[in-house]
Amino acid sequence: MKYIYSLTPVFNDWESFNVLINHVEKLQKIYLNKYVFVIIAVNDGSTDLQISKAIKSNITTLNLKVNIGYQRAIAVGLQYIYNELERKDFIVVMDSDGEDRPEDIITLIEKAPKQDNKKIIFAQRQKRLESFLFKIGHIIYKKLFHFLAGQKIYFGNFSVILDALLLKVVHQNNIWNHFSGGIIQSEIPFDKVL
Repeated sequence: MKYIYSLTPVFNDWESFNVLINHVEKLQKIYLNKYVFVIIAVNDGSTDLQISKAIKSNITTLNLKVNIGYQRAIAVGLQYIYNELERKDFIVVMDSDGEDRPEDIITLIEKAPKQDNKKIIFAQRQKRLESFLFKIGHIIYKKLFHFLAGQKIYFGNFSVILDALLLKVVHQNNIWNHFSGGIIQSEIPFDKVL
């Protein structure tokens, strides 16, 4: 069986995190003989300590004392997985707020062998569910990123990293500022699925 570690930062939104847990548990039942799903939640200094009532054996919570921001929480989680876990076939980076559908994890994982397991696979979002102001800010951010980095960013953080690529990922300093942007700049091979 293959191990899938779903890495997700959480800041004060434990209700959405519980929904994520429920979806992952359903996946576990469907793929019982093929995959073991483990959730690594990075509690990014939450002030609302209503931590999940559903904490089970397949969930690890990394509690940060202060809020360091979503991108740095991803980097902390990746470092933890790299340093502390021996078996890690697939590492899935995802949101815990409902933007990323756990059901799409399988689509990401199934794309990896088609790329000879040598690429990070990103999910390309079709549309965002945030407010109008957030969408405008995101458009400005993407244009600024293109201007400064010389490359377009057309996906979020929802991705699968294979164990063989994790060493390269955690040695990228720029993932501490922006995970997907850091991967683009690092020239680690990647692909995307819709």
